[in-house]
Amino acid sequence: MTPRPPVDVLVRRLDPDLPLPAPAHPGDAGVDLVAAAGAELAPGERAVLPTGIAIA
Repeated sequence: MTPRPPVDVLVRRLDPDLPLPAPAHPGDAGVDLVAAAGAELAPGERAVLPTGIAIA
């Protein structure tokens, strides 16, 4: 398999108090987002929550 080149993702921070998306552990394939609002969800429940960032 041919390695893929890295992809640049443009992120605009909308809330300076929240951390930028980052991997939780070395070697993670993705990044973790932090919600900008509190919510308690039941198992299987979904919600739309602000993240404090805009991604292009």
